[in-house]
Amino acid sequence: MFASKCCPSPMMRNLLPYLIVLSFGFSFGTAYATPIDKNLRYRVLQIIQAPEYKPAPKIWKNLGIGPVNNLLAELALDAKSVAVLRRRATLALAEFPTSRTEATLRALIGDDLVPMGVRRQAMMSLSNAFPTKSLDTLQPRMLAGPVHLREAAVLATIPMRDRRVEPLLKDRLEREKEIVVRAAVERAIKERRIRRERAERKKKQPVLTPLRPDQTDSL
Repeated sequence: MFASKCCPSPMMRNLLPYLIVLSFGFSFGTAYATPIDKNLRYRVLQIIQAPEYKPAPKIWKNLGIGPVNNLLAELALDAKSVAVLRRRATLALAEFPTSRTEATLRALIGDDLVPMGVRRQAMMSLSNAFPTKSLDTLQPRMLAGPVHLREAAVLATIPMRDRRVEPLLKDRLEREKEIVVRAAVERAIKERRIRRERAERKKKQPVLTPLRPDQTDSL
């Protein structure tokens, strides 16, 4: 029996995210025709493999945003690389809110063959890079799938800027029965409240301007 045209086979569903990434890759490669040199690869690996990775926007800018973004995407998708390196590359992609990054992260999240740690990081990176439009991708992951992926999807709501997040988390708090996921929901609600209160305090702080000479004491 032939597979139905309207229902793609499991193999095609697994390949689809990568086909999307490849399509972005061709257009991306056209814009950045210069091949990635060994020195760039060495420098990027040096940064993301540091004992504690720290955001490096100035360094990325100096190296070239486009080529670095391209290289990080390739490292994150490389099934032959060790999971730790792929996870670090995925973490760094959060600093590049581009169409290439979005396609790469969605591909990682949707591929069951990608290591769990990489998929979890991809969820958080997607949320950090695209805080206003990542909920539609992550919401289904909150409701079904392996427990630790559901947990990661919930925690990824913390940096989101989407009005739908608050009612969604409150609903999950009432309905969720899995203890790991429920704990993640409670943490997400708490962290979002702390961030909101911190932002409100910053708005209320008066802006102090230096006094003019005629406003100071003449002693």
